[in-house]
Amino acid sequence: MSSAEPVDISAPIWWALEARSSWSRELASIVTWTKAEAVGLDLKWDPGAGERWILLSIGDEVVAMVNSVIPFAVVSRQLPGGLPYPLRTVTLWGGWHEPGLAFRDRESEAIPLFQGLETLLEEESGPFSAHDLWFFTLF
Repeated sequence: MSSAEPVDISAPIWWALEARSSWSRELASIVTWTKAEAVGLDLKWDPGAGERWILLSIGDEVVAMVNSVIPFAVVSRQLPGGLPYPLRTVTLWGGWHEPGLAFRDRESEAIPLFQGLETLLEEESGPFSAHDLWFFTLF
C-alpha cells in the first residue's frame, strides 16, 4: 500500500465540469486512440453500452482512465508522456486498487453533476481507489 497522501480530485473535477463544453465523446475517442497508437497501449471502451470511461492499459495494468463526458483523467506514473489539454489530469502514486484518491470538498456543487460520484462518496467516507471511481461512475 502506498504511504503517500491521497490526491484530492475536488478541484480537478470542478474544473473539468466547467470545461465540459470543450470536450466530447468523439474528442475523447480521438485523444485516447492517438495516445494508444503512439505508445502501444491497449484501449478498452464500450461507448454503445454507455460507458463514460476509456481505459488505457499495458497488458493487464491500467495506466490511464479518461472520462468521455468531461475532460478529466486519472493516470498512473507508468503512462508514457502524459495526456494533452484540455484534460485535467491527476496522477496516482499507488496502484489502481489502492485508496489513493479523495474528494475533500463534500459540500461541492460538483457532486450531483458528476454522475455516480454521490453514491461513491456515500459508500466511501475516506480515500478511495481509481477502480472505485471507475466502478461507481462508469455509466
